[in-house]
Amino acid sequence: MKILYISSLSIGDNNGGGIEAKKIHLSLKNIKNNFQDFDYRVIALNDNIDFKLDVELSKNRYKDLLARFFLHSNYLYLEWWFKIKKKVYKFDPDVIILGSSRLGFIAKDIKENNNSCYIIGHFHNIELDYLETYSQMYRGLLPKTFKFIEKTAVKRDEKMMLENMDLGLFLTNRDVKRAQKIYNLKFNYKVLPICVQEFNKLLKAENNYDINLVFIGSLWYGSNIEAIKWFLKNIWKKLLDKKYNINLIGSSLICVGKPFGII
Repeated sequence: MKILYISSLSIGDNNGGGIEAKKIHLSLKNIKNNFQDFDYRVIALNDNIDFKLDVELSKNRYKDLLARFFLHSNYLYLEWWFKIKKKVYKFDPDVIILGSSRLGFIAKDIKENNNSCYIIGHFHNIELDYLETYSQMYRGLLPKTFKFIEKTAVKRDEKMMLENMDLGLFLTNRDVKRAQKIYNLKFNYKVLPICVQEFNKLLKAENNYDINLVFIGSLWYGSNIEAIKWFLKNIWKKLLDKKYNINLIGSSLICVGKPFGII
């Protein structure tokens, strides 16, 4: 069996997207190392990564803007047509895992040219819900212009993913319900939460808390900032009042150590 994982990110970066990409990559790498008839390749921004297909990606603002001109929401739209597509079809995978719901244009093209290929869409979140955060990077009239173009592009690509994938991987049931509500589509899915390799051992060696809560989201990202503010205001004080031997580390919330009902 041939499996190809396509990510627009640098796998293993210290942010939510990089961690999610690493989760998929390490899982597939583990299968590759344990099964002889399993041929795995990956396309990502990383220069050096195991099992990389012979495709060199590059990301810049020009490619981002030009993709929006064609009403698509990811720079890989250009990379797909000029770098990736030919080599993907030459590799001829049985399964393709697309590392973002913004890559729906790839799912659509693959299904139109090779309907037997099994497509798995990996949803980090529901991208349409985060346009407000992205627009905060701009000032003046740019936020309104950005949101109009980005909403059109994201909605097209995310819908293409849902329509053409054979299976969706979601972080939470909430994301599944949001996708069903926004796009009014039926699709197959599995919920695969955030996983961090041997995180428990790393933390328990450093302190004596019964529970460690770790915020691993990027703190430059607006939605993550609002999320941690809400948590501190509405949850954290209640936990301290209950006298739990608990620690919050900033740098998703994951419960490590003893079970804790709220998380």
